[in-house]
Amino acid sequence: MHIGRRIYVYRRKNNYTLKDLSNSVYSISQVSRVENEHNQPNEEFLRSIAPTLEVPPDFLLNHSNEDIELQYLLLQMQSSIILNMERAEELIEMIEESYFQYLQPIKMEIFYLLLKGAFLYKKERYEEAEYIYDTYLQYYLDGVNPGYLSSPLEEAHHYFQGAKNYYNRNFNASLEHFERFNRLSDAPSIRAAISYNMALIHRGINNYQNAINYTHTALQNYKNLNKPFDECRSHNLLGSLYGEIDLYDEAAKELEQAKEKALKNNYTSLLGRIYHNYGMVLSDTERIEEAIVNFKESIKHKDTASLLITYRSLIECLLKTNKTTEANNLFLKASSYSTRDDDYFKLLTSFIDYYLQMENDEDFIKSIRKAMEYFEESEQYRHLRGLATKLGDYYYNKGKYKQAAHFYKYDLKLFSGNY
Repeated sequence: MHIGRRIYVYRRKNNYTLKDLSNSVYSISQVSRVENEHNQPNEEFLRSIAPTLEVPPDFLLNHSNEDIELQYLLLQMQSSIILNMERAEELIEMIEESYFQYLQPIKMEIFYLLLKGAFLYKKERYEEAEYIYDTYLQYYLDGVNPGYLSSPLEEAHHYFQGAKNYYNRNFNASLEHFERFNRLSDAPSIRAAISYNMALIHRGINNYQNAINYTHTALQNYKNLNKPFDECRSHNLLGSLYGEIDLYDEAAKELEQAKEKALKNNYTSLLGRIYHNYGMVLSDTERIEEAIVNFKESIKHKDTASLLITYRSLIECLLKTNKTTEANNLFLKASSYSTRDDDYFKLLTSFIDYYLQMENDEDFIKSIRKAMEYFEESEQYRHLRGLATKLGDYYYNKGKYKQAAHFYKYDLKLFSGNY
């Protein structure tokens, strides 16, 4: 890649004009022709502008060098971002300490920036990731066809774009880039991990069949690699996916396999998720008492960060079996873990039927209206629908048909997307 790109990138990074880079020897026109890749600058030119760009001269002079050891290090970093984020962070810290020394070849700097950007997206450090793109990558890669990049850079480009588009909620574009990355990769462990992650994205946009297919692909790869933990979580994901499309026998089969493997290998963190998903299948098939047992087992194995979703499901089951005192105690306990409004109102939604069972109409209406107000403001229409129906049913059963009709119409409006 021409040195003009690096000069342009670092001039813009430091908010300099072409005039700032020119001097008594080199005119604005000469600097411009180098940046636009029309002229190849000599060593004297590069040394003269390095201080203004705030880079060491060697960072400009050695821009086209090949560095096999550095490429190997960056390939390790790429693998680590997918499989071992702690190791990836160590490599980033090491390179950042001697950035201009390590990354003198332009292609290797681009390779590194693509990987670091993807790392930052995965760590949810979005502003830093966007800064890397806005400051460096958009100019380095402007007009460059990814297919013309070397294989490692093309892979890194697709992985970065997959992460970037996922952050920007362009899920189909994200999936396309991750699929291209997977086709280019020849490492089975990486292909398995990407397939698993693509399954999660498809699940998030309700493409359940694609999610199931990618999970099966990941599972087969993990079996071939003899990775029992990843096999276990793939069975668990399949169980959850089958449950969400009402294929309960298939769901139970996958979750049994996951539970057997988790118990055998003492995968405590996975057991919490497996028991939860089994509880959901049992609840959906009206085996409420068995569901309660599984949700309680899930809580025993889960860490605090992921408890609330299971508390919500357990409270709903307790109320279905008229265990109001236990449900109330659990709601109070779970409320202490609800540090965000979003957590609290989702928990409250699970608990609202308690007020009806206790014949406390005032708190029922007050709670449901507060929850609806929150979900309207935060545009969480899926949660609003259930609450609108519940309030409509309440007024209908009270003989207040006009008010019932209002909330039924609101529910239809939410269902049709006209909100």
